[in-house]
Amino acid sequence: STPQVDAMPSARAFLIALVVCVGTVASVHAAAAPKLGPLDLSVAAAAKDAHPFAFHPKLRSMELGVADAMSCSSCQKLVGTAINMTATSTGRSIVTGLLDFACKEEFKNANESKIEALCEAVGKDLIDFVPKINSLLGSLAWDVPKGFCSVFIPVCKQPCCDASAPTTPQQRHLSLTHNASEMAVTWVTLDTTDTSTVQWGPASASPTTLPFSSNGAANQRTYTNGGWIGTIHTAIMTHLEPGTEYQYRVGDASGGWSDVTTFTTLPTDIGTTSRPLRMVQIGDTGFGDESNETIAAITKLVDQGQVDVMLHVGDIGYADGYESHWDVFLRKVEPIASRVPYMTTPGNHELWFNFTAYKARFWMPTPVAGEPRPAAYDTSMYYSLNIGSLHLVMYNTETWYDTANMDKAELAWIKSDLEAAAGNRGDQPWIIAAGHRPLYCSNGGVQCGLFAAWLRYLAEDTFYNAGVDLVIQCHEHSMERSFPIYKGKVLQTNYTDAPAPVYVVNGAGGNREGNANPHQEPWVGFHSGDRGFARITIAGSQSLQYTFVENNGTVLDSFTITRSGAH
Repeated sequence: STPQVDAMPSARAFLIALVVCVGTVASVHAAAAPKLGPLDLSVAAAAKDAHPFAFHPKLRSMELGVADAMSCSSCQKLVGTAINMTATSTGRSIVTGLLDFACKEEFKNANESKIEALCEAVGKDLIDFVPKINSLLGSLAWDVPKGFCSVFIPVCKQPCCDASAPTTPQQRHLSLTHNASEMAVTWVTLDTTDTSTVQWGPASASPTTLPFSSNGAANQRTYTNGGWIGTIHTAIMTHLEPGTEYQYRVGDASGGWSDVTTFTTLPTDIGTTSRPLRMVQIGDTGFGDESNETIAAITKLVDQGQVDVMLHVGDIGYADGYESHWDVFLRKVEPIASRVPYMTTPGNHELWFNFTAYKARFWMPTPVAGEPRPAAYDTSMYYSLNIGSLHLVMYNTETWYDTANMDKAELAWIKSDLEAAAGNRGDQPWIIAAGHRPLYCSNGGVQCGLFAAWLRYLAEDTFYNAGVDLVIQCHEHSMERSFPIYKGKVLQTNYTDAPAPVYVVNGAGGNREGNANPHQEPWVGFHSGDRGFARITIAGSQSLQYTFVENNGTVLDSFTITRSGAH
């Protein structure tokens, strides 16, 4: 996949050049401080290294060769110097003068009056830009010097795991396949291993002599964007019996094994009145402390055996290009994801490097059963599954340039998939569609204005014509539910035999950006800015319940879509 930052090489080169230039001239001034007054440029002119563009010859043509000349530590020092020097008015004045001098030196054969004005403007504008870069990257929870030197000047590495245990498995997460007798499991190690083995057996088997095994060595994969180092493994457990508790471990005979963990396959009557389907849904849930209570509350439900499937509808961990934060989050949710299927769809915070980390780290079903994967590392961005009485559609609303969209191929697939599902209500009477960005939301701004309108233009008719019951959306850090709605018109204010889809927004899992309470619009039945998660219960063909639970266990909202007969 083409990294996102490489899609604009001139912008990336400019960013590198800017920070290197500022950092270099700031470093030169610091080294020469005993000889220099604050703006004594004559002494600085005598130093060859005072010319920022001389730091590396390739910068003259804006090429990306800076990494050839520095280590991770020197890069971090340089970036840190640039940030610190531009944080004060005195430092900014010094660096502005040096940049102005270097600019004039670079273009000394050009028209003097024009170049003088240009260089003064460039020096001021560039120096103003550095604090903005620092603020922007800091808002992403980066260690800015290290992150900058991992992403933009790729000399720093972000290892997934402790080097003292390079082949010990971690970050296990299960996922469903199109085959109800299978379960995929994905994990991470620092180094490659000879095999990528999962061993499993019934709960009654000895944990040290599990009778079944599968080797997924062909699925070993990695990526290097953002300096990440690690190996991702996926293996498939097969011929599983329905409604059965299994224990499993992953790893390699020579590299070592994970702990033994248990999971229970879905029974054949899942989603009926006698055995309801119980799912938990979150979105916009970060790696930091803000999600601790959400993860703890869901883990407790898993401990109690009250969760069959987990849905994470985009914005998974908030790594935002700082790749080790993926590892932090996936370790954090491992007590959940290693025991129940953890089904995902991408959000905008996964867009870095054209979704490379998302595609590599998850193993979701293909859009069409039996369809081969494009590559082992390239997970599906959209797919559907039949889970008992539910047809679940997980769709993608994202682009690598952070706008809302669904391309022609996806739209054609959704239409075909939902047309088939609408004709199969006897087996799957319920249809839920889930995608990250909302078609309906009331938080205001471009997300709930232009972008939401665009997604409605693309998909609302398809959802309505297929009789989709519930559309799950995230992106906004809040929870709200609509009444049954079509083309902006509320068709009724209850959920009995709803004639149009109900749209919920639930991106309230907790992240560094905080939550916000939506506005009260006429089509909104409930809204909240509290952190929490949803529990979805499907019991037969007549009842689909969606409950929003605050992290302390308090039920803040619950509604039930009921059907008195067939769709």
